[in-house]
Parts: sequence; structure tokens; C-alpha cells
Amino acid sequence: MKLNNKGYLIVEIVLSATIAFAIMYFLIDLTFNFKSKSDDLYKETIFIADKNIITKTVMDDINSMPVSKIDFSCNQGNYRCVDITYQTNDTKITKRFGINTENKNVQYGTIENGTYNKTDYYYEKDLSSDLTIGTVSIENNCYGTNVVEEEDANQILICNPNNDDSDILKNNGLVTINFNATSQFLENDYGINITIPYNNIEVTIDIPPCFNYQNAPTSPELPDGMIPIKFDGEVIKKADINNQDNDWYNYYEGKWANAVMVNSETRTNYMNATAGTTITSSNILAYYVWIPRYSYELFSENQTTMKQICINFENSTDTKQNGNKEGSLLTHPSFTFGNTEQNGIWVSKFKSTGSIASPTAKPNTGISKLALISRQYQQSQKFNDYLTTTGQNNYDVHMLKNTDWGAISYLAYSQYGICNNGDSTCNSIEENTTDYSGGGSGWMIQNINQSTTNNIYGVYDMKSSKQEHVMGNFGVIVGQNLEYPYSADDKNYNHSNFIGQIYNTNANDYVSSKARNTKECRTVGDSDCYYEGIKNEQDNYYGSYGKPIEFPSNKYYDLYELTTQSGDYDKSLAYIKGDATYEIKNLEEITNSGSWITDSECMTEPTNFVDTIPGCTSFHTWYARGNANSIFYFKTTQGSGNTYTARSVITKK
Repeated sequence: MKLNNKGYLIVEIVLSATIAFAIMYFLIDLTFNFKSKSDDLYKETIFIADKNIITKTVMDDINSMPVSKIDFSCNQGNYRCVDITYQTNDTKITKRFGINTENKNVQYGTIENGTYNKTDYYYEKDLSSDLTIGTVSIENNCYGTNVVEEEDANQILICNPNNDDSDILKNNGLVTINFNATSQFLENDYGINITIPYNNIEVTIDIPPCFNYQNAPTSPELPDGMIPIKFDGEVIKKADINNQDNDWYNYYEGKWANAVMVNSETRTNYMNATAGTTITSSNILAYYVWIPRYSYELFSENQTTMKQICINFENSTDTKQNGNKEGSLLTHPSFTFGNTEQNGIWVSKFKSTGSIASPTAKPNTGISKLALISRQYQQSQKFNDYLTTTGQNNYDVHMLKNTDWGAISYLAYSQYGICNNGDSTCNSIEENTTDYSGGGSGWMIQNINQSTTNNIYGVYDMKSSKQEHVMGNFGVIVGQNLEYPYSADDKNYNHSNFIGQIYNTNANDYVSSKARNTKECRTVGDSDCYYEGIKNEQDNYYGSYGKPIEFPSNKYYDLYELTTQSGDYDKSLAYIKGDATYEIKNLEEITNSGSWITDSECMTEPTNFVDTIPGCTSFHTWYARGNANSIFYFKTTQGSGNTYTARSVITKK
């Protein structure tokens, strides 16, 4: 052992220092813990005091005046509220209790024409900024004899002495309205609970559709190289990416988030520009709209007119909803790309324009009609080139799938789109009858009713006589009934020009892709063969489209079948919940839709296609969407057609 100049062992010095440090750390930790607990107790005291004061203010009225109506229709966006109507002698007074979830401001007072009369009895208070205001829920407990208990369309318990299917509370009971509030520091619920007793009086409870689903949409995730935008009349400006004061989006008011791709010469300047900077429309190459992740309430496929669809916004980290019956929730399949769960997807605001080499998607140029779905697929992938290298590494731009079309359509037919009337009814989307003639944002303003929101922030031109190819494929079949071209330049190939299976799918002749036998195509007239392109005597590929391209991996298309791997018929494989086909197949506006799922069209028996029905002489293997009557219209195609268009979608890799 070594001694220092004082005669102490080095080990004694080290040990003493360690003990001293441990004592110091304990005292510091004790101080911090004491301060932390003191802060927590202080916060909790404030939360509880606010809760008790506010609750007493409302309950004083409830205990002194009988309640005749409870109305929740004032709930909207960041505002949680209830209108309570009191009966005083022969007079009715309506007071509103409301909380703004952003600024945490609470108001309670008399309502006249939808606004507070602050000269009458009025109370206002700011809650702690540490609180997070959540959803509003309703609990109803009724007591007495001969009571029928049933749930209304929003799963709210309604108690009646007679089953008259009305939302009127009778007998003896308690309705409790819970305004949920939580703290990031403490675990308890510090929300406001309002309990309304009723005793042999009628209390009307007015609950708007989809009341149970009040989650906020996910914030848009912007690929590097895209610019958030807003519209100021016909002027397009850069939006605040932090969405202060709803500068960029507000889904509760049908203002969906928009972003653009711009040319490489101006991109860096726009990316570095401040919010409010004008973006010259000639610099814009493509417009996109954010569809936030959601689950939706499954509805009956027997309905003939489209009603409001209940949407419940989700986060990609939330447990996926796997509902399989009417009334249950299902996370929309569009928000899963391969193995990656998406917080949302960016969809093209317009049909693709421009060319394969230089694609655009904007309202000032001719719509691309590229005939073959393989060429439309190639064009969609080219939009990747407009992102920065970082954007290309993290995101994938590709052609819209059939389920993506469904995701846009269902959000359009929700309270966040055109079904925002406070009931289950929906407004209409107008048909587009022009190729964006006039151009620019002026064209958008003139035709706002053609968008999915009936305003400039929605997706345009989904209701059009020019139907769109989407990536939905039957049986991994790239085409069928391949016909001999008239010449080497003939464009009229009856297939998609992907490399893969050509198969004759006429009557009584379809099997699972897992069990199908393949052979190499030798001549143009071959069917049931594997197609890699057919050459003429000069060793050139027939047709003006040249060599076929590789069929994409399965994450880029929706696969449909009619039989299991063993060859047994199973119609459940013939549709995907959320793709807006089977669930809406009986709508009056989409009559004459043609697909492998519609019993009333081409198929009467599991293995019998009726060749005598017009349009049912063959079984086409690709999907097309939208027509002049409805955005829900669907049909199957050969994968080619000179009038078909397409659009693109952006997902995280």
C-alpha cells in the first residue's frame, strides 16, 4: 500500500471520497424529490379546486331548475360542450357549458342564437395549461319498474317505459356527462362531471351522429422536398407547418392539409421561406392532400343511399381495430403499406398530368391518358424524383391502390367531408366535365363542389366520366385474351403490358393463382401463359409500348381472388373491407357496376360466368374507379384503355 504525505492509505482516501459523494447525492436527490412531490401536490390542488368550483357553478342551476333537454350538437373541432335547457315556470332557458381544448378556457352561461349573452349570468375560467382535454362521454343510469333499456345509434343507453325508439329519458335516473381531462404529470382524471337527475319527467337527449368518435387527426408528416400550402383566394401561400391558428389545416371544418411539389430551381427557396410567402403556381408540379389515419364504423351493404360514415382518427401506435360486423370499428387497410403502419397518406389532389418522363398533377394542363396501367404505374413512380434525397429515402411515391381510393371516399362521406350537416345526411359532389380548363387556383375556386370537401382543400375530380385505373388486381393476372396486333405500332393490346400471367378467364375457367399452371407465351394468340412480351419477325416487340415491365411487389396492389389455394370457391376473398366496393354495391348511384364480387352482374353460380349478359363475356382482372354518377363507381378492366387516367399516393417506407 502507498501512503501519502499525511500518512493516509490511498484506499482510505478513495473510500472517504466515495462515502462523501454518496451522502451528497442522497441529499440532492432528497431535495429534488421533495420539490417534485411538492409541485405535484400544488398542481393537484389547483386541478381539484378548479374542478369543484366549475362543477358547483353548473350543479347549482341543475339542482334549482328542472332540465328538459340535453343537446350535444354544439361539439365541433376543438370545442367540447353541452347545451342544457331548463324549464322555469312557462319559460325555457338554454345555458351552454363549453371547454376549448386548445386554450383550456371554460365558459358557462345563457346562450342566445348560438353565442353567450355575457350581460346575463355568465361564468368564465382558464384551466391549467398542464391539462389535456379529451372526449365527452355520457353515462345513463335509470331506475324504476317497467323500464326498457336500449342503445341508440351512438351506443348511448336510452331508458323508456315503452320501446318507442325515441331519445327521450323517462322514469327515475341520472345522466352523467363526463368532460375528460388528464395531466401529463399526474394519473388521475381531473375532468368535469355534470350529473343531471330526472324524476318522472321527459328529458330529450340530442346526440349528433358519430358522437362517440372525437379523436383528433394525426398531424401531417411532410416528406422532405414538399411545401405546406394554404389558399388565400386565388393566391397560393406557404402555410405554417406548426399549424398555429389552423393556418394549414382544420379537419373539423373540412380544411384538409395540402402540400405541393415544386420544381428543383425554386424548391430550396420555398423550403426555407417563412409562412405566408406566395408560391407561384407555375413553379408547382403536383398538389397532394393528407388523409389522416382512421378506423371507420362498418355499415350495412344493403343501403341504397349513402349516409354519413363514422370516422375515428387513430395514431399508428394505437391498437388496430379489427371489426368484422356492422357497428364495429375497422382500421382502414390503406394505412398499412407493406409492413409499415402509416399515420396518414398523401394522395394526389388531381389526376396525373404531363408525361411519363415529366409527370405533373395540377389543374392547368391536359390529363394524362396513357392507356396501359403499366405506363400509369411508371408515371406515378416518377414523382419520387421531385423529393429531396432524404425524402426519397424515407417515402415512396406510387400509383393509387383500390383501398386508397376507398380511404379518400370514406373520409369524404364523413363529418370531415361533405356529411357535415349535423345529421346523417350528406351533400353532393359535382361531376367534373372539363380537363382542368382555365387552369390554376382560379379553376379550383370555380369548381369547389367537385372536391371531396366542397371547398378548395379537398381532392378533386373523383367523379368524372374519365375513369381511373387503380392498383387492384385479380389473381396476379396481368392480362387476358391477348389479341394479335394489327401492326407493330398497334396500341390496342388487350392486357396491361406487365410481365406475368396471361390467362383465359371466361366461363367456368378460373382458379386460384396459387394453383394455376403456367406456360411460356409463344404466339400472340396464346392464353394461360406467362407473358414476357411478343416479338415480330424483326425481333422487335409488338406495339408502340415496347418491352413489358416487371409486375410490382404485392405491397403496391390489392390482390383479389375467388378461390382458396385448394380451388374451393370463397367469395370473401373477392373484396377487401374499406375498398368501397362490396360495402356500397347496392347504392342507386352506382348501378351497372361490374366486378367479380357482384352476384347480380356476371356471376350467378360460384363457377359459372354468364356470357349472355352484356359486358360479361369475359372476366377482366384490373380495377377502375369513379364515373359521372358517383365517386363510388367501380368496374373491372383489361388493364388498358385510351380514356383511363390515374393518380399517385405517398407513403412512408
